[in-house]
Formats: sequence, structure tokens, C-alpha cells
Amino acid sequence: MQCWRSDMHGIICAGAKTKGALRERGVERVPLLTVNGETILARTCRSLREGAGCKHVCVLAPEEVPLPDDSSAIRGQYSGALVADVLHYVRQKTTEEYIVLAGGDMPLITPQAFAALRAAGTFSQADLVYPIVLREEIEAAFPGTQRTYLRLGGRQYSGGNAFWLRREWLLTQADLITELFARRKSILKLAQLFGLGFLLRIAVGAATKEYLEQHLGAVVHAKLVAEVLPYPELAVDLDKAVDLDTFAGYLDPLDEQRGTSAM
Repeated sequence: MQCWRSDMHGIICAGAKTKGALRERGVERVPLLTVNGETILARTCRSLREGAGCKHVCVLAPEEVPLPDDSSAIRGQYSGALVADVLHYVRQKTTEEYIVLAGGDMPLITPQAFAALRAAGTFSQADLVYPIVLREEIEAAFPGTQRTYLRLGGRQYSGGNAFWLRREWLLTQADLITELFARRKSILKLAQLFGLGFLLRIAVGAATKEYLEQHLGAVVHAKLVAEVLPYPELAVDLDKAVDLDTFAGYLDPLDEQRGTSAM
């Protein structure tokens, strides 16, 4: 593992319960599923510590979700309001210049993936780095996985489930970030912020990575980098029932996990 200075802080969003078909198949909390006897939450925490050099990793989840047995793991105040919880924690508990914000549902995340994300942020000195992964790399690593892809400059990419963030930018743009999150599921509301022309270019595959970075960076008042990384594990998550089949060869059998996955 790389040796980093202790100037990074990790945050894992791991509080949401599953819904629908995934819950019907016996999974209530994805971060508590296990791979080789290690929960996805513990794997993510360890990968942030070993790969990104995070001395502290905050777990945003209710008390019923046990913290990993990891020296870096600490619990953050959890209300279920994701953006508000992240912002509250960052304001009150962090002093580091940079933060890695990660989902708790990446079953095969690795320290190497987070190390690459940190290297991209360190090199670019960006306010926000969003990792993207080529479709062919994802499908080669995880055949049958179902992802949403975006065409940029003639190639298709899927977005990652982690962000590199500059703390000062995050807090300065707190209101805008909250508004973006609230509008995320409405094309019309997003168009009011991003512009209809931008959304149309994205929809027809006419945008380039550089255009995406420049346009979105201007909207969110940030130096934004969409970094292409060769780590498919950053882009695949487990949030649908079909994903259980995709990752069946990696996950420990569910009937051996009932004491944890159903918590």
C-alpha cells in the first residue's frame, strides 16, 4: 500500500435499508453482506484506510449497524437525510483538506481503487473528482452486470460510487449541493440548473469528457475532473435483486449470513 500523509478523511454512507425484491430475497442491509467472511462495510473501511490513507473513516448508519472492527472506524450522527448528515459531519468533525465519500454497497471494492482515486485528486488538485469506468472493462470483469452508461466522445462509461472532495468547496457550496441532490430524479428540475442544451447533448451522446467537466464545473463552481480509472469495482454496486446473481460467486452464501444481512 502507498504511504500517505494523514490528511484524508473517509465517509461511508451505509444507513439505507433495502426495498422490494432485494428485501424479499432476505437482504435488509447490503453493507452487512459478507465476502470471504468480511462485511462489505468492513471491506470499504479497510480499503479507504489502506488505499486512500484515511486515518479516520466515518460510518453514517444507525446504531443497529455495527461498526467494523477497524481502528479507523467511527460513527457519525445519522438521521437518514444523506446530504444533511454528510454536511453536518464534515462541519463538526473534520479538519482534513480532502474527503473521500463512498457508498457502502460496493461488494468488491479494493484499496487499489481508492489509491487511484486519491492519486487522481492529488495530481489534479481538483475540488471534485468523480471516477468513471469504461463499459468494456466493467463487462469484462463482471459479465451480466446491469449498469447505466453515458456516451462521452464515442465511448461509454459508467460512474463510480465514490467521490474525492475538497472540504472547503463542499462546505462553501452546501446549499447548491443540497439542491442538486433534491432535484436528482427530475429531468425538468435538473434542466433548470444544468440547461436543456446540456441535457440534450448528454442524451444523444454528443458530449465529450472535457465538455462535461467544464459545464458541470461551472454550475457547481468547482474544478471538476471526471477521471477515467481502470477499476470496475468502483462502478459496480449491489442495489437490485439481480445483483445478487451477478455477485453470487463472490458473496458468502446468504443462508450463512442470516445473522448479519438481516440486521
